[in-house]
Amino acid sequence: MKTNYLLIIMLTLGLSTTKVFAQPVNDMKINAIALTGVDNWCSGNAAYSTYTATPDETKPSCWSNGPFTNVWFKFTAPSDYLKISLKDGGSFGNMRYGRMAVTDASGTQIG
Repeated sequence: MKTNYLLIIMLTLGLSTTKVFAQPVNDMKINAIALTGVDNWCSGNAAYSTYTATPDETKPSCWSNGPFTNVWFKFTAPSDYLKISLKDGGSFGNMRYGRMAVTDASGTQIG
């Protein structure tokens, strides 16, 4: 059975810059980026960021604190099995305190 999900990612990035950046387009849940073809999908290295993002929604129960900054993605799972990874370091980009949570379309936390 295919199910629609929302993925919230909270990161605190260690960037040092003097440039002014706009908030990410997927800063708020309502503007979640739709991911398609997610079976074995992987974004480009360092493709997404929470730099200048803001917190929204209540924190998922699996997070010890936050959200401090977060961004949103939505997708339809190709099966009942999900494997989601958050990679850090080197060409993947740098982050601190990366967290993810998955909810169904109604907001019920899945993992």
